[in-house]
Amino acid sequence: MGELTYPGNGIPDAFRSVLDELPGGVLVYRGTREKEILYASKGVIQMLECKDAHEFINYTFGSFRHFVYIDDVGRVEREIDEQMRSSKDLHDYVNYRVRTITGKIVYVENFGRRVKLPGEGDVFCAFVMDSRVKDLTRDIDSLTGFPGQKRFLEHAGNELKHRSFNTEAPETAILYFNIKNFKMFNVQYGGKEGDQLLRDVADILKEVFPHDYIARFADDHFVVLTDYVDLKLRAREVYQKLVSLRSGVRLDAKFGVYHVTDFNVNPELACDLAKLACDSIRDRLDVHILEYTDEVWNLSELRNYAVYHIDEALKNGYIKVYYQPVMRSLSGTLCGLEALARWEDPEKGFISTGIFIPALEDSRQISKLDMYMIEHVCQNYRERVNRGEPVVPVSFNLSRIDFFTCEVLEELNRITDKYCVPHYMLNVEITESVFVHDFRKISEEIDNFHKAGFQVWMDDFGSGYSSLNVLKDYSFDELKIDMEFLAHFTEKAKSVIESTVRMAKKIGVQTLAEGVETKEQLNFLKSIGCEKIQGYYFGKPMPYDNVVERIKEQHWVTETREMAQYYDAAGREDFLTNCPFALLEDDGTKFRYLFVNNEFMKSLATAGTTSTDMSEHTINDNASPLSHLFRNFANEIAESGKEQVLTYTSKNQYMRLRCKTIASCGNKHIHRAELINVTFNSDQRQQDMLDGLVRSIYYLYNTVFIINFDENSCNPIVASASSWEFLHQKTYGLEEVRLSYARQNIHPDDQERFLEFVRLDNMEQRIEDSPEGMIADYFRTKGADGNFTWDVHTIISIPKTNGKVFLYTAKLSPLDDETLRKHVLKEYIKDDKPELKTAENKAE
Repeated sequence: MGELTYPGNGIPDAFRSVLDELPGGVLVYRGTREKEILYASKGVIQMLECKDAHEFINYTFGSFRHFVYIDDVGRVEREIDEQMRSSKDLHDYVNYRVRTITGKIVYVENFGRRVKLPGEGDVFCAFVMDSRVKDLTRDIDSLTGFPGQKRFLEHAGNELKHRSFNTEAPETAILYFNIKNFKMFNVQYGGKEGDQLLRDVADILKEVFPHDYIARFADDHFVVLTDYVDLKLRAREVYQKLVSLRSGVRLDAKFGVYHVTDFNVNPELACDLAKLACDSIRDRLDVHILEYTDEVWNLSELRNYAVYHIDEALKNGYIKVYYQPVMRSLSGTLCGLEALARWEDPEKGFISTGIFIPALEDSRQISKLDMYMIEHVCQNYRERVNRGEPVVPVSFNLSRIDFFTCEVLEELNRITDKYCVPHYMLNVEITESVFVHDFRKISEEIDNFHKAGFQVWMDDFGSGYSSLNVLKDYSFDELKIDMEFLAHFTEKAKSVIESTVRMAKKIGVQTLAEGVETKEQLNFLKSIGCEKIQGYYFGKPMPYDNVVERIKEQHWVTETREMAQYYDAAGREDFLTNCPFALLEDDGTKFRYLFVNNEFMKSLATAGTTSTDMSEHTINDNASPLSHLFRNFANEIAESGKEQVLTYTSKNQYMRLRCKTIASCGNKHIHRAELINVTFNSDQRQQDMLDGLVRSIYYLYNTVFIINFDENSCNPIVASASSWEFLHQKTYGLEEVRLSYARQNIHPDDQERFLEFVRLDNMEQRIEDSPEGMIADYFRTKGADGNFTWDVHTIISIPKTNGKVFLYTAKLSPLDDETLRKHVLKEYIKDDKPELKTAENKAE
């Protein structure tokens, strides 16, 4: 094609110089399919980082189609064609990406017009601008209408200079505002919804800061130049309006404040320091606004130090592996340890995990620390096993970054193979933040962990906003209940913990509570069936040698794998039942209570036993008759594997003990026990039994009467709706009842037979003559809906009433089924029952 100029007359040098000085660039190309480039200004050539026109032509093959990023070509051509068809002045506006000669992606905006040139035909003349240049030129955010960073800094500089000359100027501040996890909001709900959210946030800021200067720096970052007075109250108002913006969507935000005490401060520095305060609380759930102080700066310095010294710290052993005990609430045995990192730096001293872990995550170096921790845990395991010392499973944390920067499972397998560590000795802890990024990848990783024999625990359950969704979508072996629930140990917090434990048991997941510091907390967690406990009550994180010393001091029993499975089985029981429930452990010699609920204690108390110690003493005392009784009973339970019932006397009370073995380990057994005082509960039990019988009668019969000849009365126990009007209570006059019932409830064709059936003068004799001790017959009987069904009516003489009291019942008969009725009637209807045959024929 030669030089990039219009054919014919060319472009004068003066005009070319003007075009080359534009902030963007000019591009001219044919309107043909090939879209041959006829001209490109210097700005367009430099946009692709090309040295000159010849390199530009070689790189783009001289075509607009190759100028546009390949993935955007089809869309751009369609949009231009559509705009040409609908535009009278033949203008187009499109945005797209271009890839520079060095491989960078640049977003550009294209303002074009189609013209006809003599001898050339349709030609597109386009003004192309790097989107970043446009923003710097106009510096007004098209989405929110706010100024951009450049304009804000210019305005802030002028405003601060003006206030420096005004002795009455109000205290001034920079507020830096950031929507937390806005990128994930975009991923979940789409870019359009994300843009709308930003517009809504802009409206909130305008409403709360109507007279202040507000800018959008980038993405979800907003900055406000405002008065310092009441700033935190106004920020809280913004926060409250933000969190209620979207129903069903949890939104969060962080605010950083820089209090301007020197009006000569550089505005850019003031914004940076406000941002620093904002960034320093992004991982804290309890803080939403923070003012910049020297401490914030020092923490930022520490974060930077951690980023640039992590390799040195790992190499020189400045990072130590500490272990915190995990105890079994049921048995008081040591069932695990959690491995935690502690950075003891020779220059900076102790560096908090709240500083260096987020810093390493942000710099994508956290996998260095996590693999270092796993290596040391496995090395420690191998050394102890080689010395013949007891070991328990160890849990360790994985960061969400690990899943994207290294092959986590491959590394785990490599390290465990190196030290010959069984996978059941390691538990993988993952925080909720992991699960909001790549559902498919994380889900596959968890499945692979399980297949490889590792347990996967959800750490800090309840600390995030979508814990239940995460629990629904992923498979976990254990939930670690966030320590904040125990830090605020209110009745509401207890209710939440209790509900969490109950839910976890229903879906087959174990629970562990972090942050346990008091006996009260421990007792509560044990009472609701939370299986494992971790916290300062048992010990702070400490070096492994200190853990060993504490085990000896406290006389803790270290669980074996078999013991862990044994107690796990018991932990699956529902501790929140309303039954008098206990777990009783039997080692073949002695019994001890592992758990007793309040209802069980009430049952014990009815026989004078006021404590579990007192009960244990009684059943373990060889001189006590109860001891031998319980021993034999326990042996029978263990051998049979079935539920057994023992009734015994204690202090003149009859006690009934129902037991079943739910777990065994060697000669130890755990029995699930329920205890009731039979004597104490006899009246209530009898009433319950009668209530049950009455309910059963209601289910089986639609009519039940007591016929009393001595009283000449009929007393309804169960009455059908059709007879309720005249027989809703005890009624006197049996003959009238007999006739009324026939008229209102029996089919007209069956009434004659029915009246014969309920003849009063020979009822007793007919029953005595019957081999079955009762009389019965089938009649079409009106139901609650007014329709007739074949019911069987039965009259029985009640014993010990001298033939004066009878039980009358009616219920739906199998004859009501047409097919069955025909079959039965064929066998049942004899010559002595011609009236049934007639009735059946009429019914048909």
